Amino acid sequence: MPDIKNGFHELQLAVKFIKLFARNSGMEGEAYSNWSHFLIHLQASWDKVEAGFADTSGTDIGNKFNYLRGLKIHQRKKDPLLKYLWESRNMVVHGVGFSFRRAMIDKLPAGYTYLSKINKQGIRYDRRQIPVFKTRLLLNTVINKERKFQPPTHHLGVPMENSLDPIEIAIKGISFYFNYIKDTDVEFTRSLSSQQLSAFWTNFNIAEVITDAGKLYHIVNFQPEKENTEYYVENTNNFPITFIHFQGTIM
Repeated sequence: MPDIKNGFHELQLAVKFIKLFARNSGMEGEAYSNWSHFLIHLQASWDKVEAGFADTSGTDIGNKFNYLRGLKIHQRKKDPLLKYLWESRNMVVHGVGFSFRRAMIDKLPAGYTYLSKINKQGIRYDRRQIPVFKTRLLLNTVINKERKFQPPTHHLGVPMENSLDPIEIAIKGISFYFNYIKDTDVEFTRSLSSQQLSAFWTNFNIAEVITDAGKLYHIVNFQPEKENTEYYVENTNNFPITFIHFQGTIM
């Protein structure tokens, strides 16, 4: 009997990591790690659906599944967004890595915070006002075997609102694989309940993911007078602040 539950579980893991990515994309290392895990589990959802039909080769069910799978393979090869996700995953798996670029959403400060130096006795001094900017991670060109894949501008024939936004591309990618799993289940297995399918989107909570991704503020390119200088941060506006290109020590 075909089984797609393992594929569905992998897609749930992909959702888990894109939610972590949205929540922690201000931290460069965590952002890369969570994005990489998202890509790996997204592809694993496809692979494990295929594995669930391994014993149906040559049967009527197997032939019908291969027809549906063939249609989806064609879409994956032709669609810019799905191809971009696939090539990004290949870069991660082969150890090439994956890089984003960070951009300020607005050149005007979103607010201000204060930094004070701390001497060896723990006394704060030289308090200064520092501008805080809103930033976001944007997708970069993927290069695999000397072939370049630009961030997609269309998905399934529909223009994307922001082709450089990793959250938008992740949501659309997850939706494609979810529909593939759902269609396969309806046609062949009937192993996923309507409650499970509904709970998938409730847990994903796209509105929350988008909100989390938009909460990040950064102190950009602040250079201390000396390396390893200790600073105390007064976050008077309660911004979720991280530091970009900062060489001091934060207390």
